[in-house]
Amino acid sequence: MAESESINTMPVELLLDEELIIRKIHYAKSLSNCLTTALIYCFTAISQPVHFTAQC
Repeated sequence: MAESESINTMPVELLLDEELIIRKIHYAKSLSNCLTTALIYCFTAISQPVHFTAQC
């Protein structure tokens, strides 16, 4: 664990659709492990539910 991280922190990112349905959940392995901007941009460009792969 990095010095700036806390054991009380569990990083998670959620991607929600227009109806507030969770379409992607990402539990980070560390505070610096986050979704890529490419995946987020891909998600915002898609209007129908999809199953995510590593490359969207």
